[in-house]
This record gives sequence, structure tokens and C-alpha cells, in this order.
Amino acid sequence: MSNDNELLRRILNDEPILESADDERNKVLTRFFDGKRNKMMALTGAWIVASILIMIMGEFFLLFAHTPRQAALASFILLAGFGTSILIKLWFAIMDNKISVVKNMKQLQFLMLRQIAANTGDSPAGTALPDIIPHGKGMPFWEGLSTQQVQTAVRIAVCIGTILLGIVSGTVAALVIGQG
Repeated sequence: MSNDNELLRRILNDEPILESADDERNKVLTRFFDGKRNKMMALTGAWIVASILIMIMGEFFLLFAHTPRQAALASFILLAGFGTSILIKLWFAIMDNKISVVKNMKQLQFLMLRQIAANTGDSPAGTALPDIIPHGKGMPFWEGLSTQQVQTAVRIAVCIGTILLGIVSGTVAALVIGQG
């Protein structure tokens, strides 16, 4: 019964579920899901930079609009870029939560396999990790990067895009004020 209490305490305190930190299977499981998360962060960063570029394009179109119809189209492009950035952030939050839940479920599945193996007298090595982790879907490039490296790259790209958007906004404002 104490094992069940220990497991419940680990889950409630958001501690690793598996007992040994040096367990090779836990490392493989963590690396697999961190690779998926890194890929998702990079895709999110690329989409946000693309939406910033769409907003910049909309501002340029708005600057050079000569008719109300052109101004309305430019405003639509600007709003489309803004809406895309919001939606991609929502997508990231949902997918990040999904990856976290699936990772914890796989850890629990592996723990249950270890408990069954211990109760039946089989060796824990008999609990095959390939049954838990789908192989062939990981990307070696993403697995080699730490989450902090990917986050830093995404932040730099978004900051550069935001600075460009600010420069374009300032240019547009200066040109509009200069023309008025």
C-alpha cells in the first residue's frame, strides 16, 4: 500500500513518476517527447514570424492605398496576420498540453508494466519500450537540442520580427504625418 501512496504523492507534487532518475527507458521517453515539443515550438515560432511579416505587408499596403477599397483590403491583410498570430498561440497551448498528458500517460503505462513484471516475477527488462514509444517518428535534429535552445531561437526570431514591425509602423506614421 505504501507504493500506491508514494505514487499518489509523486503525482500530486508533480514529481517524476518513475522511481530511478537514471533509468534509461525514462530518458528515452523524455527525449522522445521533448523532441516533439521542440519541433512544435520551432513551428510555432516560424508561424508567428510569418504572421508578423503578413502584418508588415498589410501596413505597407495601407501606406500606399489610394482608395477606400485598397485601404479596406490592406486592413484585412493586417487583421489576418494578427488573427493568425493569436490562433497559432492557442494551438501551441493546446498541443503543449496534449504532449504533456501523453508523456505522463506513457510514464504511467511504463510504471504499470514494471509493477506487473515485479508482481509476476519477470525481469523489468521484459517490459519492452518499443511497445510504448512509436519508433521512427522522432527527428534526430530536434532531439539533439535542448528545450532552452529552441525557446531562445524562437524568442530571438519573434523579437526581430517585432522590431521590424515597429520600424515599419514608425515609418508609416512618419510618412502619413509628413504627407498631412
